[in-house]
Amino acid sequence: MGLQIGDEAPGLPLMDEDGERRSTPELWSDGPVVLLFTRHLGCAFCRDQLGQAKRHNAEVEAAGARIAAVTMAPPSTLSDVRASRELPFSLYSDVDQQVYAAFGAPRGSLNQVAGPAVWGAGASALARCGVGRPRGDLRQLQSTFVVDRNGRIQFVNYPRTSAEQVDYTEVMAALAGLQDQ
Repeated sequence: MGLQIGDEAPGLPLMDEDGERRSTPELWSDGPVVLLFTRHLGCAFCRDQLGQAKRHNAEVEAAGARIAAVTMAPPSTLSDVRASRELPFSLYSDVDQQVYAAFGAPRGSLNQVAGPAVWGAGASALARCGVGRPRGDLRQLQSTFVVDRNGRIQFVNYPRTSAEQVDYTEVMAALAGLQDQ
């Protein structure tokens, strides 16, 4: 079982695009963060996830939060990925997947990652985003969290398949709830 709303977010190290060690609490120390855990960066669904976050970035920032994405890619590749995808938010590296595990980001079965349930969505994602070289655990599923400035989880999305994407209407509702506090 993964994290739930109200749980304290784990404090663990990540590497930033410059290869500098950062702690997860640094991500939300200045305000709420929408924390994305991606699949491997070659995955069409991961590319779609990052594109969706890019499209919602201004809305997230208007709500007083920011987006941060955690990948399994080496830190030395993050700047190039961010530049090539024109991402307006930071990428962080968790090559050994310790932060993924601490947040409960699930690993999928072969069926959840590449089974018939994902074929239609996979074809659409491939057409929109293409595919790249896998960098990381091919069975890792994506996850999304909203963490408030106190390090408390305010929203959790654990997918059932690699094709499932977070609904930003729900993310925005969680962020709106923080403004009401």
